[in-house]
Amino acid sequence: MVPTGKLDFNFGSLPRRATVLYFAFGLVWVAASEILLPAAPLYASLLNRIAFVAIVGAALYFTLDACRRRVRVIETGLQEAIGRATAYFDSAQWGIISVDREGLIRRANPKALELFGYTSEELEGQSIDILIPDRIRARHAAHRKDYFAAPRNRPMGIGMDLIARRKDGSEFPVEVSLHFIATDTGGIVSAFISDISERLKLEREARRGETLTALGAVAAGVAHELNNPLAVVSSRIELMMQTGASELSPQMREDLEVVKRNAARASQIASELLNSARQRRLERQPVNLNDLINETTLLFREQFRRDAIALKVSAAETLPAVKGDRGALGQVLINLLTNARDALGANGEIRISVTVAPDRPGFVQLRVEDSGPGIPPDAKAKIFDVFYTTKNNGTGLGLWLSRRIVLEHQGLIEVESEPGRGTAFTITLPAAPGDQGATGTVRNSRAMNDSRMPEN
Repeated sequence: MVPTGKLDFNFGSLPRRATVLYFAFGLVWVAASEILLPAAPLYASLLNRIAFVAIVGAALYFTLDACRRRVRVIETGLQEAIGRATAYFDSAQWGIISVDREGLIRRANPKALELFGYTSEELEGQSIDILIPDRIRARHAAHRKDYFAAPRNRPMGIGMDLIARRKDGSEFPVEVSLHFIATDTGGIVSAFISDISERLKLEREARRGETLTALGAVAAGVAHELNNPLAVVSSRIELMMQTGASELSPQMREDLEVVKRNAARASQIASELLNSARQRRLERQPVNLNDLINETTLLFREQFRRDAIALKVSAAETLPAVKGDRGALGQVLINLLTNARDALGANGEIRISVTVAPDRPGFVQLRVEDSGPGIPPDAKAKIFDVFYTTKNNGTGLGLWLSRRIVLEHQGLIEVESEPGRGTAFTITLPAAPGDQGATGTVRNSRAMNDSRMPEN
């Protein structure tokens, strides 16, 4: 028997059968008593009545006991069904919110409370509109009214792009699945809510990667075509400066020097474009990031010492290796350290840390921070764009190439920066399958701090 949420007191028609049997038995008993005991003594009539009451009482007891046992079975089944439903409700991976026809929240599961930042006391009994951004509340109320006028189930992912609002006022994209449950009070809608921020971010990364690949192919073609005319320009300028040295005025010589420098710069950019756009075959193998940090920072030791830049490194002694191309990942780290050095100029601090990703099991995080001036908000959004640079002598290819390499390793590179508070780049890479911890360790931070220029 499947519980339906209501107790069914029919009990398989047992009460009706007992009632019919009672009347039938009573009529037979009365008729027999009238026929068999017409002139019986008073005590015989009294015993007859007592026997009738006893038999009827016993029958009533067994009938009620059967009803009680049936009720217990149904209540037990109902409690089990309610327990299972509650367990599913509380442990669901989606946020679930029940809303009545008036738009009031009747119940919210723990995942929904986590998504929106409320407690159950703060959320239940409130209008669903508190979870909707102010600018679209009126439109949402109209949609809700139309939905209850013709309720239907709506699977996840079908419909408009939806935005929800947390308690702190922040907004995030969601997908919502609606399931209508008819009730005596007009019905309840269970909304299954999924935060799709991470999915949209990955989709944007994938599209960006495809765009960068296409740009790289175009840039390679352009760079290849530019190299020859740039070489001709440079050689002609050299020839003019050598053969006409005595005939050139100081202003003409200065102009030729300017043209020569810019031709060389254009040639450098073209060469870097060709190198960055070239489709390399990555030699994927386990890479110990601790060892990679040791090797790469050695290249900068003298520069940092000269410029009084302190380098601090913090790393786990045992760390899973990542599967990738050692040279390509080293190039990414070199680019980040070069940018940090250029941002500081002198008398600053660069911090490198590498750990197991705290919020992504199976991933490793490499973080490079500097105490420089930071990146302006308008520049931060374009920092990974090809040819975009904030440096006077930059080509705008370093971070673009770094992002491309990280994406090729199925990783993620993110930047955090505030003007006046430095910049931090975080690279998240998947750990090599089956690797529990690399044996190499990074030099301790005291040794790396020796890169600061000694004080007099």
